[in-house]
Formats: sequence, structure tokens, C-alpha cells
Amino acid sequence: MNGGVVFRAAVVAFADQIEATIARENLRLEDVAWVVPHQANERILRAVSKRVGIPFEKFIVTISQYGNTSAASVSMALGWAAEEGIFHAGDKIVFCSVGAGLTFAGGLLVW
Repeated sequence: MNGGVVFRAAVVAFADQIEATIARENLRLEDVAWVVPHQANERILRAVSKRVGIPFEKFIVTISQYGNTSAASVSMALGWAAEEGIFHAGDKIVFCSVGAGLTFAGGLLVW
């Protein structure tokens, strides 16, 4: 794999999923309380944050605790944040996942 190409594709795919979810749910950026992304690479997540205009502080990032846990990373990050009491009733949480920059998905959960 060409790392640079995959990095750029992942950033675009993450951003597209976040933006598509926000548009589909008729939200504004400021309506999003949290983003729970696939935990592949913090550099990717920082680039996504910048690209979509959502502060990185709103991204639930658990890479330093658990590393890249592949398909389990979104649910693990969600569980960690719930245990930490980070979410509040009514919070709009956007999920996004990218697999090797080639497959992707996104969605919304209202806590």
C-alpha cells in the first residue's frame, strides 16, 4: 500500500462520512457534541477534525489506551466514554469508520 495515498483517502472518507451524516440528519456543526471515530491513527483524526471544522477536543480518542483495535474501536471508544460519564442526555454523537481508507460508514446516535 502507498501510505500517503491511503492517509489522504482515509481523511477524505472520514470527513465525507461526518459531513454526510450531519447533512442527512439536518444538523449544524455546532449541534454535534461528540465524534466517535474508528481509532486507526491520531494524525488522521486530527486532519479530519481540521477538514470538517469540528474541534479535535470533541473527538473521543482512545488510541493511547488501546491502540488500533480495528473493527472494535468505535464500540470500545463509545464504552470508554460512557463509563467516564462524558456523554449527557441529548448529546448528538456522530460515528464514523474507515477500513484501510477503502470502506467507510457513518451514523448518528442521540444519547
